[in-house]
Amino acid sequence: MRKLAVLALTGAVVLGGRPGALDRTFGVHGKLTTKVGVVSWADTVAVQRDGKIVVAGWSGTITTNRFTTARYLRRGILDRSFGSRGIVRTSFGGTSVVLDLALQRDGKILAVGYASADQNNIALARYNRDGSLDRSFGRDGKVTTRFATNSIGRAVAVQADGKIVVSGNISGGAFALVRYRPNGSLDRSFGTGGRVTTDFSPESGGAHAAAEALAIQRDGKIVAGGEAGGHETTEIALARYRPNGSLDPTFGSGGIVTAFHSGLTTNSAEGLRPQPDGNLVVGGGVNGSFALFRLRRNGSFDPSFGETGGVTLTDVGIPNGSFAFGMAVQRDGKFVLAGNATPGRKDLFALARFDRDGLLDPGFRPVTTSISRGDDVGYDVALAPDGRIVVAGTADENGPSGGRFAVVRYLATG
Repeated sequence: MRKLAVLALTGAVVLGGRPGALDRTFGVHGKLTTKVGVVSWADTVAVQRDGKIVVAGWSGTITTNRFTTARYLRRGILDRSFGSRGIVRTSFGGTSVVLDLALQRDGKILAVGYASADQNNIALARYNRDGSLDRSFGRDGKVTTRFATNSIGRAVAVQADGKIVVSGNISGGAFALVRYRPNGSLDRSFGTGGRVTTDFSPESGGAHAAAEALAIQRDGKIVAGGEAGGHETTEIALARYRPNGSLDPTFGSGGIVTAFHSGLTTNSAEGLRPQPDGNLVVGGGVNGSFALFRLRRNGSFDPSFGETGGVTLTDVGIPNGSFAFGMAVQRDGKFVLAGNATPGRKDLFALARFDRDGLLDPGFRPVTTSISRGDDVGYDVALAPDGRIVVAGTADENGPSGGRFAVVRYLATG
């Protein structure tokens, strides 16, 4: 599962089609793919203030992968001023994978995921605007953080004071959080030596948990969301922390909320949006549908939001055949969810938009997009400064070509 991208719209109007239509000024009729190495896979996207699109994941071979980041110009071609002809590959030794991006106010790029040595460790890299590693960060631009067992970084956010928070998981049914100072050193005022773990196994009855999404609220509290349970059956799981890393007892049960207990299916929170009144909007997947709901400050469902009991479930393609991996929030307060749908023999990019009250936007029909002959999965979504919707993921995910970075841009207004 994936994570959250939240960027603001400027209010500019994009002409040339209905909302949700492919933006044919981008790439080839609104779509592009990039083959990077023998195998390549894109997991996350962010859009810079100048409209350039940053996409990251991994590339390499079946056994050895590297952090891989590509940047595209607004019209959908590789930006040759970035890295080596538009692409940056970073080795941590062994296998390393990017799962989330964040853009700092100074334009530097943070990429988080994991690197494998004798075990998986959280890996974080920071790049300058030109794609070079920021040598003032960590050790020559890179940081790895080890827990007692396998650990993966899945989401990254930057606090107002410049400190960097990463969420993810360790083996054994626990969320993992780490906070770093702006220079990449561990912030030892957070948790235990900069690290926090939250065990979900008693609540979910399983041995798996992962914090896929991360948000910083206005009061400095940190919210992590994702899934917990078994490897085939998971429920949505959220935890809220005080700024020092301790669980916030005013949220849910001792700082934890779990929801959507159901049969053999994956339920997960993939996007989080704190609201000014302290409420929290959550996007993701439930029982094979796009899901959007809102929690009050205390972690209870807000029944004034969505269709039923604070929740809206939307099928894209066919019933119980879609899942949202990313969420973005427009300046007008509308919510955009992106992921995949399987209406036939293959997966497609999928996109839906909801109004401020959590209801499906009647002016924006859910969209599916085919990119290759194989499976195509949209793993993240971001908004361009002019309002257009950018979805990134992997094309031909399981095909003989080994997968490609894929980006699709849609119109937000007619």
